[in-house]
Amino acid sequence: QVGIFEWGILHSAVAQALALIPLVAVVDAVRRPRLRTALVIWLGTAVAAAAHPSTLITMGALVLAPFLWPAGELVLESARQPPGVWREFLDDPSLAAAWWTMMKLSAGSSVMALALAVCLLSLGQPEGRWRQAWLEACSIAASFAGIPLVLGLGILLGSGGVLQPLLALLGLSWDVYAPGGLMLAFLAFQVPLAVLLMAGPVQALDKGWWEAAALLGASPSRYWWRVALPALRPSLLQAFLLLMANAAASYATPFALAGTGANVWAVRMTTVVSGDIFAQPELAQAMALLLFLTLLALMVAAGWLGR
Repeated sequence: QVGIFEWGILHSAVAQALALIPLVAVVDAVRRPRLRTALVIWLGTAVAAAAHPSTLITMGALVLAPFLWPAGELVLESARQPPGVWREFLDDPSLAAAWWTMMKLSAGSSVMALALAVCLLSLGQPEGRWRQAWLEACSIAASFAGIPLVLGLGILLGSGGVLQPLLALLGLSWDVYAPGGLMLAFLAFQVPLAVLLMAGPVQALDKGWWEAAALLGASPSRYWWRVALPALRPSLLQAFLLLMANAAASYATPFALAGTGANVWAVRMTTVVSGDIFAQPELAQAMALLLFLTLLALMVAAGWLGR
């Protein structure tokens, strides 16, 4: 006869083996993203939960812990701060200026990136294997931020950049470290990300709409203004919020471009922690909480609009 201890070990081993079914299905979904794979995922999760409910709880805890633990610790530490910290936080005009600079950079770069992405996508998209290569190139460009991006912009458009003679021939005098350089740096990684976000919705537009509009005498610009853009409005709003969240959380790019002189929220957080005279970690925690709540609101709104 099998004892209680041996039966418990056998039951746990079977449950853990069944819990591997969703993982195998996820790996298979990379190659064959079909409804059958989704059904296997849900079936495997249901079987694992029925065999051993603690397995599902453990899987959920492992997935959520890296996100909930830092967020909960941040909220608790911010709540423990004395009232004077929040008063200083609200009364400091430089912090308000950094906040509005972050919001203006995020909103401005997101709007311009979406406009450029829609204009590029309206010209057409590659088909077949070229489409996959094009999307992968956009994905790499969207991740090209921080020090490598600033170094590349400095080589091209710095005070001694290779494009400065061309700008001089055109009668222009501007470099990437002048006002507006930070917006250009943000656009360098926001535009590829906007192309990735909008490539699918633009491709999903019914081609019959364009044919019907052309038969009625509409120009391409009128078709996009009166037909395509209204149909893309939910996707545009969702992409705008995601781009804003991506820009608001950016730290490496403004810091590499302007150092601590960049009056951006994320950079100000680091200067508050390090401190020119003395460190103020409690003020940095309050700033981190506000940034966390802002990004959370943007992501929740984007998810709600995507339904």
